[in-house]
Amino acid sequence: MHLGLVLAATTAVAFTVPISRPSRNASLPALMQQALDRYSLNATTFKRDATLVNAFDQLYTVPVFFGSSMNPLPLSLEVGSIDTWVRGTQCTSNDNSCGGSLPAVDPSSSLFQSTGSSWSVDFGPGVNGQGTVFKGPVSVASLATSIQFGIATSLNGFSNQEAGLLGLSPTGDFVTGSGINSFAIYLGSNADGDGGLLSIDKVDNTKYQGGLQYIPLTSRDAYSFSPKGSFIVNGLTISMNGQTALADTGTAFLLVPNAIADQLNQAIGSYGYNLQTALYPIDCNIAETGPTITVQLGSASIQLFPRHYVITNNDGTCFSGISQIGSIGQNVVDYVFGDPFLRAAYSVYDIKNNQLGLAQAVHPTVAPGPSGNLQIRCGTDWTNANGKCGTLCSTDGDCPSGEQCFADMTNLDVCAAPKPPPPAPLKTIDDWSDCTIGDTCSSLGFACCIAPADSNIGKTTCRPFNDCTFTPPPPQAPSSLVVLPDLYFAGPWLSQAYTSLADCPALCLATPGCAGADFSYGKDGLCTLQTSMNGGKWVDYSATTFIPAGTGTLQGVDYQGNDIGYADASTAEECRAKCAANFKCVAAVFVASSNTCWLKSELRNAARNDDLTLVAVRSINWVALGGVYSAGFEISIDSDTSNADCAAKCQNTPSCVMATYSFSKGNCALQKSSIGVGKWIDPSGVVYLPSGTGQFIGIDFVGNDISGLAVGSAEDCRNRCTDVQACIAGIFYNSSKYCTLKSALTSPRYNDDATIVIPKIILPRTPKTTTTTTTTSSTTRTTTRTTTTTRTTSTSSTTRTTRTSTTTTGCSCVCPRDSL
Repeated sequence: MHLGLVLAATTAVAFTVPISRPSRNASLPALMQQALDRYSLNATTFKRDATLVNAFDQLYTVPVFFGSSMNPLPLSLEVGSIDTWVRGTQCTSNDNSCGGSLPAVDPSSSLFQSTGSSWSVDFGPGVNGQGTVFKGPVSVASLATSIQFGIATSLNGFSNQEAGLLGLSPTGDFVTGSGINSFAIYLGSNADGDGGLLSIDKVDNTKYQGGLQYIPLTSRDAYSFSPKGSFIVNGLTISMNGQTALADTGTAFLLVPNAIADQLNQAIGSYGYNLQTALYPIDCNIAETGPTITVQLGSASIQLFPRHYVITNNDGTCFSGISQIGSIGQNVVDYVFGDPFLRAAYSVYDIKNNQLGLAQAVHPTVAPGPSGNLQIRCGTDWTNANGKCGTLCSTDGDCPSGEQCFADMTNLDVCAAPKPPPPAPLKTIDDWSDCTIGDTCSSLGFACCIAPADSNIGKTTCRPFNDCTFTPPPPQAPSSLVVLPDLYFAGPWLSQAYTSLADCPALCLATPGCAGADFSYGKDGLCTLQTSMNGGKWVDYSATTFIPAGTGTLQGVDYQGNDIGYADASTAEECRAKCAANFKCVAAVFVASSNTCWLKSELRNAARNDDLTLVAVRSINWVALGGVYSAGFEISIDSDTSNADCAAKCQNTPSCVMATYSFSKGNCALQKSSIGVGKWIDPSGVVYLPSGTGQFIGIDFVGNDISGLAVGSAEDCRNRCTDVQACIAGIFYNSSKYCTLKSALTSPRYNDDATIVIPKIILPRTPKTTTTTTTTSSTTRTTTRTTTTTRTTSTSSTTRTTRTSTTTTGCSCVCPRDSL
């Protein structure tokens, strides 16, 4: 068995791509040599996301689970490799390749079956390994499959930050064994402090801007394509030549023909080619001041920023990430688009349709300053956009002719975002003095509220927060709010205060006459309560807007992606009703010009479009933990609130994160924290947790399991529960990193290792039936549906094109939450 990617040339020559990375401690000349060796003719060889770990832009690892182990192993991510291999518990080495703190796979496990085949790899002097090929269960990004993989008994010359390698070649064991149709990769940049993301059978549209452009692949055996395009830098256009190019996360350099490497490196200011090291030394300051290289591949246009192509060595010197492919090609491969290019490009490997998708990657931006500056602007190139106050944009379509939309702006003072009218000075009240609800008290921890002793007369004073009795707001206050991220709103306002992001919507809920709210980190946490949602709107990553669920409407706003589907609607209110009828829909975007309603499962990627109207539908709901009592961090405790109203009172009370009702005591306790509270198994108690944020530590519930899976965190467990319609809560076990999805919460028990998390959307429970034939949802359903739909629109939240579709489906299943 070959551990590598074998490509046949137009001649009878074949070559093998090795499947590992050098240690990040290796010198860059060694790195370069090993990158060259990768292509040498003489070389031998449900939501499904996994967060990558980036080791100094030279190694990206992905967590992989083997067998029943709950401890993931970090494997080097290699799209150009056929096989997967991992260090074994019996592994030996001349260095620390088998040592360190990383876990290993035990080949004696009954879950693994030996194939009897041996495995070996040789990447050049001092970098090699060998072992045995096994078959067994493997899980990546919550996708479980059974594949063949190598277990190493000997390794030398490998990094102690990687426990093996995950090969994602289209003919490799993982791809063919799992049956996946596609995967997408976002490589983080060390300069930005992020790792990266592997998405299986999905595309994360928060990781790129503009549309994905697809390039046909020239082989079903590799991610190879014809290099039709050019490099553009400093006004110089360099056309690509040659026959074959590869995309490869396993190469730390962008390798191009020698003459093109010389031209590009001269343009970016390198010191010239060093024959001894096979590298182009470069001034480290180029990472901040160097020009942007535009890479045109087919219809894709990728901006390669200087921070992506400047590599820092261990001794503090720097080298260009663009180098010569030399004599490696031999009519087999002319270009290798390795990590420097793939850090700039979000890449989609569409195995089913044999194509490669590319779009400009969006990396974390520098946090906006107090002036509220935006980070995405138009320009002829990145340097031009960074140096002027260009048009603010979210896509290329927002820019003037001849310009594009660029992210990652570093010149934060050149372009200030529009500002609302200056806030009125905050009115502060002395401690213990009379006040009006909504006033700001002088001391931290004090609030304007009713003291228990004054509840009969309703007198409000500034007093310690824990000594307050809160009453439900008047009926005219909204009952719940929908969150609109990355959106800044300025309009007629009711009041302003400096709060946390969580307290801003709570303040609106508790304030009569509040029609919505805006929170701005760029304005030091200023929360503005609005009297109307008619006003100015801007895409601003430092801001969040809140509008009422069920009634909230915002003209001129779109959220791109996360479409459940679309429906015909003649008005915005009809569109809202269509959204309310779909259990996944939290909001909808109404397109007036085409009478089209786009249903949204999530609101991300804000954009401005005057032809669109956003209507809000759903906010948070509550889940009851029956038989549990909690005490501590109380905002208030009163006996006037019934069990039926206890959760609603928490929702309408600032800073309340959960509520506890006691039938034995007959009171409702509102609590400002779920962390550190006391908890007891008590048949007369009920704890209420909100959707989206609710969590409770130390209690487990027995039975009613839907499924279980390995996850990385409690939030991952919450996301998995959100994806399953029947799931009412997830229980995350910290020590084993395991998540159990629950259809009901009965039979509580103590468990300090357990954390209960509530999904982001609480759905009506599906009635249980044995067998039925119907067009509505049931636990088991058989449905045959034929639909023919034609639509023509000029604008929408994702792709607004003319499309005719005819669909016939037959389903006899327990339908997951993501089914339509």
